[in-house]
Amino acid sequence: MADNQTESPTTEPDQGTRCANCGKEASRTCPGCAGAPEYKPGDATETVICSTDCLRDLWQTHRFRCGMMQKRIKLRRLAYLMKESAKAYRECVFYQNLQGVELRHGTLYFDFNSFGNPNLGPFPETLTSDKDIKESVVFNNQCMAVLYLLAPLASQFFPAAKIDTARKLNVMVDPVIPYRVVGGDDWEPLHTILEVHMGEEQWILDLSGRQYGYPEILEPLDEYVKSKIRGGTLEPSAIDEEYDTDDGTGDLDEMWGTLPVNRRTVRLQADIMARRHFIRFARCRFNEGSAREFLSGNAQVFEGRVESFVEEIKTLMTGFMNEYNREERAVPTCVLQPPTTDKDAIPSSNVEFAPAVEDLQKALQEEPQPPPQKKPIPQGQGHRSRSRSQKMKWKNRKKKEKEKLEK
Repeated sequence: MADNQTESPTTEPDQGTRCANCGKEASRTCPGCAGAPEYKPGDATETVICSTDCLRDLWQTHRFRCGMMQKRIKLRRLAYLMKESAKAYRECVFYQNLQGVELRHGTLYFDFNSFGNPNLGPFPETLTSDKDIKESVVFNNQCMAVLYLLAPLASQFFPAAKIDTARKLNVMVDPVIPYRVVGGDDWEPLHTILEVHMGEEQWILDLSGRQYGYPEILEPLDEYVKSKIRGGTLEPSAIDEEYDTDDGTGDLDEMWGTLPVNRRTVRLQADIMARRHFIRFARCRFNEGSAREFLSGNAQVFEGRVESFVEEIKTLMTGFMNEYNREERAVPTCVLQPPTTDKDAIPSSNVEFAPAVEDLQKALQEEPQPPPQKKPIPQGQGHRSRSRSQKMKWKNRKKKEKEKLEK
């Protein structure tokens, strides 16, 4: 699961099973940093202690490293939460014209029925019983859509996980399991991932890598580039843009706006409405305080929270699709209010719906507004994450230029 991984070999000064403080034989480890992922080989070794008193005496020298390991653990938990959330959503909101999938000679073949049901619905369990193949199908061609879908979760959880910045990378990868359409050509393995900065560390969040056979969802940037990106190098052109956690439907809105009216399908309408429904729920479900609490605790407690949240998503989206696919095509609205306290941000898993039949025509005919145009960033200046001193320097500079013009 999320925190259960093979531990790295010990690299601290030959402490073995001896207490890092007094040197006695010991079997306990620091509970705060145990099980952290490695950024460099051997840098996540566990700190062995014999007692709470020894950990207290060691704390002045251990606390910085322990804090860094805890950040890594939270980052891995966040990656796991985001991936499981996206998978739960896609299992309920899936394209119904896929009639078969088969793994042959190391290649995954997709058989689409061009005359089949163009709408969305639950994942057909008859397609495959293999868990890994199911994940590959669920995330197939969804790398960009997943990032937009999870934007509202990222807006609350990135600060809780101490992520400084995040940006999208468009890369060509070497698939472990390539895929192709029956009767069609091979698909180019173009992939979109997230590069996140946490202090001096750079990590890759690959939330939809299962479509290419990648089980890892979190890896150091250098390791990911060497092992998965074609050619083993990251080209400057791969850097896309800063990850906008305020935009959850930009990809679908752009598609809707560019298509002629006669090509705006029912499936695209349903996709947009389902995405907006999930985004409303996600924004109501968490705030920054409840996000921090969600990522805390031991591995067993965290995994229980993820399982409960996944069930909430399935209940939410199954209810939405059932309402949408009825004859009256009622538009369900999640009855939730934005959280005002940490406790309010964790509502019951029993999700209620209020069908708004009278708003049906307006909802179906409403064209999504194009995403707001971002203001151009002045030459030499950073993104919105500029420090306060940088902003003041820019402000003073503009003020001086204005005074020169007035003179």
